[in-house]
Amino acid sequence: MFFKNKQGGVAAALLTPPIRQKIEKTDFAGVELKEYVAVAEKVGFVNGAFLTAHLWDFFVEEGIGLYDYAKVYSFLTQKAKLEGSAEDVEKRIWCWKPLRKSDVNELENHLQWYENGHIARQVQYHGAVPYPVLLTVNKIVQRFGDQVHFYVSDYASKEPDPFLAVTGLGIGRWFVVERWDEPDFRG
Repeated sequence: MFFKNKQGGVAAALLTPPIRQKIEKTDFAGVELKEYVAVAEKVGFVNGAFLTAHLWDFFVEEGIGLYDYAKVYSFLTQKAKLEGSAEDVEKRIWCWKPLRKSDVNELENHLQWYENGHIARQVQYHGAVPYPVLLTVNKIVQRFGDQVHFYVSDYASKEPDPFLAVTGLGIGRWFVVERWDEPDFRG
């Protein structure tokens, strides 16, 4: 079902956000993930593959569900396009903004500024973040410290419904761990 919005464009009546999924234990390199992480830490093996495995193990252990990145990307792309300005391409795209000052300029950007999902590396997220989301960030920081970085999805909208992703150097993927509605902060 579609309707006309105030600007005369077509907007989806119900654009359903992705749902966070519980993740399951998995094996890594043929052994139980927890065992792999323990041995890798013991011998000092830390790289992107290790961090990916360790994050996954941590999310399972802590009961932190994940949003499917492809579904998040699709949802945000549709939402930004519907709520953005038809005349201004910059207002029809979404990006990831660093959550913390320590996340600014940490990752390389492989997309152009006019592509959905690019990293606005030098612009820290300016919106409010709900307390439960900050607790999740704190829990991850307590375990991984400066090995991980946090990014919040953002686009030109009065109420952008942000997602929070965690990644790090060499990890090669984004783990989307939180979502909230603005302005009422319900996920």
